Amino acid sequence: MAVYTYKCRACKLVTNLSFSISKFLKLSDSGHFEDMYCTNCSDNTKFTRIFGVTSSKITKDKETLMMEIKEEARKISDEVRAGDQNTIRQVYGEEA
Repeated sequence: MAVYTYKCRACKLVTNLSFSISKFLKLSDSGHFEDMYCTNCSDNTKFTRIFGVTSSKITKDKETLMMEIKEEARKISDEVRAGDQNTIRQVYGEEA
């Protein structure tokens, strides 16, 4: 979910709203943000959108994450079966 930040022009209250990009575009096209009421001053003034720093954080869904974990586990298992001493030490530790 993307976070969109708006500021009330009357009382300067900053509000963060979280929507998917498609939902945000639908709300923008329908004029939703022009009809917002401020929770602080109850004014129907126009809100100003504030653009903050950009982020390159990407989240993965559960299925993608599990698929990547299983693939990594398969690779480690293959290396252990092939006798890779370095991988075996990383998995099982050093012999005392």
